[in-house]
Amino acid sequence: MQQSFFDKGLGWPVAIVGLLLFSVATMGTFLFAANSDGGAQVVESYYEQAVHWDSLAAAQNELANRKWIAVVMIEKDRGQFYVQDENGQRVNQLEGNVTLSRPHLSAPVGTTALQAVEADSSYLFPFPDAKAGLWDFTFDLFDGPTPIQIVVRKDVMD
Repeated sequence: MQQSFFDKGLGWPVAIVGLLLFSVATMGTFLFAANSDGGAQVVESYYEQAVHWDSLAAAQNELANRKWIAVVMIEKDRGQFYVQDENGQRVNQLEGNVTLSRPHLSAPVGTTALQAVEADSSYLFPFPDAKAGLWDFTFDLFDGPTPIQIVVRKDVMD
């Protein structure tokens, strides 16, 4: 008569070896996942941003002070941006640039100047790296001498 696996006394040793192999595989998976995002990210010009925090905060608060609303639309390889005032009218004659970045990266992907479209008071910017996911669009604008910084986070779809 044949003895079963457990009758031979192999059940517990195989179970323990299986658990040990599972824990090694799990730790290997965690190690791979921890190193797969590119490692530690260092924020560029962090000290300069801290020193000029007051002026950066004032530029970011200017949008709320004026009660403006920023709208960003993304197409295949370009973006369109416009600002509406509290009456729903589009604000024109703004100048500036846009910095494209990903929230999980500390360095920006790129910076480009805004191109004004006079017909509808909007602004165009190239967006060749339009990969799906979260993107931060930082608009550094000037309305005359007044600096305005607008940050819009948008989930870009394919």
